[in-house]
Amino acid sequence: MKNFILLIQFFTRIPLKNKVEYEEISYGKITYLLPLIGLIIGIGAFGINYILDIFKLPIYINSLILLIYFIVITGGLHLDGLADSCDGIFSYRSRERILEIMKDPHIGTNGVIALIVALLSKFVLYSYGGIKAIALSFIVGRLAIILSASLGEYARDKGMAIAIIKYNDLKSFVKSLVVELLIFSFFKEYIIYLGISLVFAYIIHRQISKKLGGITGDTFGFLCEITEIFFLFVVILGGSL
Repeated sequence: MKNFILLIQFFTRIPLKNKVEYEEISYGKITYLLPLIGLIIGIGAFGINYILDIFKLPIYINSLILLIYFIVITGGLHLDGLADSCDGIFSYRSRERILEIMKDPHIGTNGVIALIVALLSKFVLYSYGGIKAIALSFIVGRLAIILSASLGEYARDKGMAIAIIKYNDLKSFVKSLVVELLIFSFFKEYIIYLGISLVFAYIIHRQISKKLGGITGDTFGFLCEITEIFFLFVVILGGSL
């Protein structure tokens, strides 16, 4: 339980009475449970949507409120990774220079564009996707992180993300996938979209690894965000709302 609290501390902005000090081993070994963090975020989204339904607000207002909730509850953690990754990867520089750009605390043009496109995409998809798909997208995005961590190598010499990679392998991914499938067993009509999204996440992971010679914490955020968006897109395309 103590280790899971550490996971909540790092990946959400949920206020906790008793905080746990960071330990690399504890943190790294518990990250396979990231889908449960997505579940917690999804349950919060369900609760907010239930309240919004009482007031019968226009669908675009509901979508905006859910988008704000997502940003607040995650602290924009993965959005930051998305922006940094796009600044670096789409700079079309050398591997070393790309990694330098990704570490720069200042956001560039590509990062701004990526954030705008991602947030607009989520706003539109939240308006049409239905609350079940929205909640499940948070879970799918975080499984994509474990998929990448279990298959990749760290592109830097040091950093907090190294713990996720160091303590996650294919066995960890299988455990994470089992957790995910247990959740999806209550929403069986979405399992096919989970599978399609994992294939998509694997392809993106491979492309990033080839480009950077590995993965980073920023690329985890990038992969999480675009996998969430992709999942919602294929759900809407498949008509399972």
